[in-house]
Amino acid sequence: MLHLWGGKKVYSHLPQEERQVIQILIGNGTGIRAIGAMIGRSPSTVSREDAKRARLLRRARFPVPKSLEGYDFANVKLPDGYTREELLSLDFVPKAQDLVFHGRTGRGKTHLATALGMKAIERDMSVRFLPTAELVLQLGKAKRDGSLDAVHVRRSHRDRRGRDRLQEGAHVITVVVDHERKRVVWAHDGYGKEVPDLFFRQLTDEQRASIKVVAGDGAKWIDASVKEHLPNAERVLDSLHIVSCMTYTLDQVRKRLWNQARRDNLIAMIKLRCSGLPTHPPTPTL
Repeated sequence: MLHLWGGKKVYSHLPQEERQVIQILIGNGTGIRAIGAMIGRSPSTVSREDAKRARLLRRARFPVPKSLEGYDFANVKLPDGYTREELLSLDFVPKAQDLVFHGRTGRGKTHLATALGMKAIERDMSVRFLPTAELVLQLGKAKRDGSLDAVHVRRSHRDRRGRDRLQEGAHVITVVVDHERKRVVWAHDGYGKEVPDLFFRQLTDEQRASIKVVAGDGAKWIDASVKEHLPNAERVLDSLHIVSCMTYTLDQVRKRLWNQARRDNLIAMIKLRCSGLPTHPPTPTL
């Protein structure tokens, strides 16, 4: 729809139902002009809507886009009084509420977060998928470079539609966990080599010698602190980051195979069209 105001062209946003129809038809290979004729919109409107969704997807940086189709909610336990319908309606966004997914690895936390992000994009919301480890690394680099305030400003701005963004810098806590006893034994504000140094200095020589393995992410400040205080301990990656790295690698392989399958399908369609045969190659599935 085109509105005229002040001599400038102002385009209204399409209803959510029309945006969903456009994406379904585009996914089925329907042409832009054909879609416009079906829903009573101009080809430029359909093309602009498709380009906008592609832009939102690029900005979101999902490892692999996922949907809620077929998602198993059997392992999802919601807070008392909070329903699945409320979760899927994204009512927490206008209320500026946080969702914290926690539990064992492989239970679908990343899948659910990504699928909710995809639903937000369908509603024309701006989304950014950022793993916690990546955020911590960015903040750590910014702190070392003296540009932490600039990072906070970039993450606290309002976008063009006035949605609220993070108003304060991230609050990072270093936590020490005893995996054998499955309990937190120490925690302190901040991060960096000086923080675990505080913990190790509180231990006796006998206690430090009893620590055989130290698990954590790949931060160099953890390596440096462990090397200084626990020279005989083995330094390993924790299971969360091992699974995360393996999942990322697997997703990259899936994306490569999917793109190759799409290219093969496109080549098959071109050959069929050139031969005059019907063009209905099967959609690749992995």
